[in-house]
Amino acid sequence: MKISKIYSNKDSMTPIKFNSGFNVIFGDVEDKQGERNEHNLGKTSLVHLVDFLLLKTTTKKHFLSKHKKRFSGWVFYIEIELEEKYFITIRRSVDTPTLISFKRHTIADQDFSSSDNWDYKNIKLHAKKEKDAVTIFEEYLNFDVLQQYSVRHFLTYLLRTQYDYEDVFKMRQFAGRDIDWKPQLFNLLGYRDEEVINKYRKQDELDIYKKLLKTIVGNRKNHAGESYNLKAAIAEQEKEKKIIQDQINKFDFYLREKKLNKKLIEETESKISKLNSERYRLDYEIKRIQDALESNVTFDLNEIKEVFEQFKIFFPNELRKSYQDLIDFNTSLSKERSKYLKEDLQTNIGELEKVSTELKQMNSEKENVLAFLRDTDTFSKYKGFQNNLFKIEEQITQFKVKLESLSNAENYQKRIDALKTESKEVAEKIKNVIDNGSEIFESVNRIFKEIFKKTMDHTALLVVKPNQEGNPDFEPITLDDKDEDQLTGQGEGYTATKVQCAAFILAILATYEKRRFFEFAYFDGLVESWGDRPKTNFFNEINAFCTKHNIQFTISLIKSDVPHNFKFRDGEIISTLNHNKPLFGFSF
Repeated sequence: MKISKIYSNKDSMTPIKFNSGFNVIFGDVEDKQGERNEHNLGKTSLVHLVDFLLLKTTTKKHFLSKHKKRFSGWVFYIEIELEEKYFITIRRSVDTPTLISFKRHTIADQDFSSSDNWDYKNIKLHAKKEKDAVTIFEEYLNFDVLQQYSVRHFLTYLLRTQYDYEDVFKMRQFAGRDIDWKPQLFNLLGYRDEEVINKYRKQDELDIYKKLLKTIVGNRKNHAGESYNLKAAIAEQEKEKKIIQDQINKFDFYLREKKLNKKLIEETESKISKLNSERYRLDYEIKRIQDALESNVTFDLNEIKEVFEQFKIFFPNELRKSYQDLIDFNTSLSKERSKYLKEDLQTNIGELEKVSTELKQMNSEKENVLAFLRDTDTFSKYKGFQNNLFKIEEQITQFKVKLESLSNAENYQKRIDALKTESKEVAEKIKNVIDNGSEIFESVNRIFKEIFKKTMDHTALLVVKPNQEGNPDFEPITLDDKDEDQLTGQGEGYTATKVQCAAFILAILATYEKRRFFEFAYFDGLVESWGDRPKTNFFNEINAFCTKHNIQFTISLIKSDVPHNFKFRDGEIISTLNHNKPLFGFSF
């Protein structure tokens, strides 16, 4: 897939026609002090426009969203060339960016800005119950690389602005979890990604159980043997309870002698005792639920949702199911858990109010029944026994509630231990996959090294290795030519990192040149800050490289970025922008 043409329905924007190899978007301005900020020509906006036309989900930060009023009524078109030598034109408007139109044609350089004849017209960008625009786009492309992932995912590497050269592998858009980009890159470099996905799933599950465990035991480290202490305490309190109960039973004769209604008294005291125990249990349960609701027991799925909406990641059946299981698992432990906890909380609060009201009533009845014995020594002893019995029953209830929580904690701890063991086993499998090597990675590494060497006169290599957690890490290293034993993970400053970014993408595209995959990249501000020598080296090589490997590589630069006495070949500069002729015909 290559870009053939970009145009709009407005005459103020000059259509841009791309050639099949090396392309330059040229900003005809000098880099003078105080005149930066993209010089307001639109060369950086063109990167974002390409991304927009290739079905990026826009946010408020996108330039078309921030300047929506200025671009009201604008409709943009991108004509792309596919391997079968036919073309697809994609239509997307600023006013209705979620509706996409497609048209297939066999002749290049078409203008459908006035056409109403589309193969697919106003298709929703994303839809759950019907075929959406991203799905149609993927069907047109019919890639046989990264088939289990959305075609949108790798576009992040191919479309770079001047702010996207901080890291060769981890883009700014991958600021979230490693599972959102590392398995895909691992797969792209020719390694099986099943175990990597499995490893991240187990880590996610492990993190969830750790949070659940912390909800129960807090920061206590030595909780494993606490259940035995509680069982011993309960047994001892049960013995004390029996002794006091026996002493209370000795009042039978006295009560009969005084012709008191023993049954009435016992029932009243028993109800009060049970109500007090129930009140304590409810208080404890309410506190536990409130603590659980305040703790974040699941990882944030909003970022995952945003990534899924933007990249629309799809897995094959076996991977789709495993990843969906994780999503379901997380959902059940977050949304459903919070829902049921809140319902339980309201139920317990209602029960507590009811118990408190009934307890107040029972205490009043008890006082009425035994009012005449209030001042006798015998009743004082009786009441003392009852109070002691209540305290012991309350403590037993407390111990039993804690014991039940610790039982859950022990189950969580067992699952945590099992997951740690399983994660280690998966990590060893990942290491074996890396150690066995990959022909695709060897090809990428070889081409990467060649490009960097010709540009910088130094040797750089790509390394895939397991990190401390057993997950794959990707790193570019340089070889000091003065000392062949000296390896470093750092390039020679920002210039070297930029060269590595370009070399990596060109190596990927060249390695997959015989496959159905992307065949283009657009890097804005790539050579900014480079010295003249690496610029000249790169420009002298890139045209032949693109021709050899059938790659379309586009860069944007300004006049001061061009090396001294260097001239681009005829046809390489496809668009010249200046203050009198910005991309859209106006500045914003």
